Amino acid sequence: MLTELLEGSMKIVGMLSIMVLLSLGCVPPDRTTTLPPRASTNESKRIPARPATLPDSGTYFIVNNDTGQALQPNGPTLGQNVFLMAFTRGGTQKWVISRRVDPRTNQPTNRCTIRLASENRDLNFEPHPSVGDNCPVLGLDRATFALELSGDGVVIKSVSHGGDALFSHSQESDHGEPRFAPNDGSAKFRWTFIRAEGEF
Repeated sequence: MLTELLEGSMKIVGMLSIMVLLSLGCVPPDRTTTLPPRASTNESKRIPARPATLPDSGTYFIVNNDTGQALQPNGPTLGQNVFLMAFTRGGTQKWVISRRVDPRTNQPTNRCTIRLASENRDLNFEPHPSVGDNCPVLGLDRATFALELSGDGVVIKSVSHGGDALFSHSQESDHGEPRFAPNDGSAKFRWTFIRAEGEF
């Protein structure tokens, strides 16, 4: 009986603590989390704590949950490698997600294509077609990806690479390198899609 009383008291104290923090503005009511600023950026980033659904078709920043860095090509031209750079909400960090729609149900599937948000609609995100390390590039191929909810993020799987998932492979002082490999369940394989203003 004493154990039940203590457990009940702890639940009440926890709920009261949350209510106090909400009233003080310490915990955002929209269930978002502030990432600590990285050494290479002076702006903290807010990302959803737990996605309830996959991202709809639209324009997004795609941020790695492990590093807090965003996908960004070396330049907005065909053949450029895509890196992980400090999340600045810059124009070359915007990506257009186009979810596939099931013709029978008229509902979006977990399949999508990803392209750079720019005037050139042929700058598609794809695994490198010939380099063995599977780094992503901007190419003409509209590669298909399968999106999957996992823990506090979304796993991005390459259909053409048999389900290998995008992850943060290595980390330099100012940038990271994404690649595709079998998902090991760690945060480096999870991504957050943050809505961006404007669509191209």
